[in-house]
Amino acid sequence: MHTVTISHITARSSYGQFQASRLIDDQQDVGGWISGVGDWRDCPLELRFAEPVAPIALEVVNGFIEENKAGLRDDYYYHLRPQRIDLYLGSSEIPVPLDLADDKAPQRLTLPPGPPVDCLRLVIRSVYRDSPDGTIRSFDVVGLRHLVVLTT
Repeated sequence: MHTVTISHITARSSYGQFQASRLIDDQQDVGGWISGVGDWRDCPLELRFAEPVAPIALEVVNGFIEENKAGLRDDYYYHLRPQRIDLYLGSSEIPVPLDLADDKAPQRLTLPPGPPVDCLRLVIRSVYRDSPDGTIRSFDVVGLRHLVVLTT
């Protein structure tokens, strides 16, 4: 498998400095993208490629961990984490539903075979809110730390 070069990534909603471009910065442990407050439902992320590719998988690192909070608290649970996303391949109007685990480790999501496309659109449909620590109430933003598109 090969990593696809993402030439441009945008999100309809972002919080402060945590823009979508931070999803492709090769930093998996902390940082990434988060939505605006309360603006995560149906929030699309659009990835454009330098040239058409036939993606076979996405590798996603779920949840947002702020760099300056890492090690001070379990920051993963202070933000909402995507649970269900719909993936649109190219100009297709038919989504591929994908379920993410509520897990801090990288997840590989297999995609159905298809023709080359010049973009992907991910739309967040539902989120994980719960925490193993009942005193943590999640801030109403959803985040991801890292995103990679893979091809053969």
